[in-house]
Amino acid sequence: MIDLNEGDVHLSCEPGAGKSTFCMNIARTAIESGNSVIWSCMRAPDPGRFSIIFEGVDRSQLVNFKIIEFGDYLPVVEDVILDNLKLMGEGDLLVIDDWCEPVGRPKKEVKGSLIRILESSKCGVIVSSSTKMTTEQYEMCSTVARGMIKLATEEPHKVFTQGLKGFVEDRKNKSIPRHS
Repeated sequence: MIDLNEGDVHLSCEPGAGKSTFCMNIARTAIESGNSVIWSCMRAPDPGRFSIIFEGVDRSQLVNFKIIEFGDYLPVVEDVILDNLKLMGEGDLLVIDDWCEPVGRPKKEVKGSLIRILESSKCGVIVSSSTKMTTEQYEMCSTVARGMIKLATEEPHKVFTQGLKGFVEDRKNKSIPRHS
């Protein structure tokens, strides 16, 4: 289960393991709870999957869901994300889906951009990345990811609420740097 008790979360799984679907379910719960969500990604979410996951969500709540697409280079939208983060607070959620390429090390500028975004955030943050793994690593990660998706699908409010409580407590107890 994703728990924001320990601060921001990074999910790294083989492509197709379900991390984006899992994050969309958490985003749905945040939206239904009256919070805002920024979904930043290399490519916009699959419209069919998005429609299924967000089916039944009141249209008036969906205005609090922003998608910021950055292609293959996160720094391109860093300022846009930072400007939007100024309007967000506790209870809101930033998802950066596939923040870097799945092969090799992330570029220095991309890592720097991610760090500045994380330091500026006053809301919950989930960052995901795809990675190439051995078969054994893939099976383990896939099993864990599918378990998290099942839990988030069956009890999304519980998963979100537990994570949010932990995140708020973590922010109170730790000195987390803020970007001015």
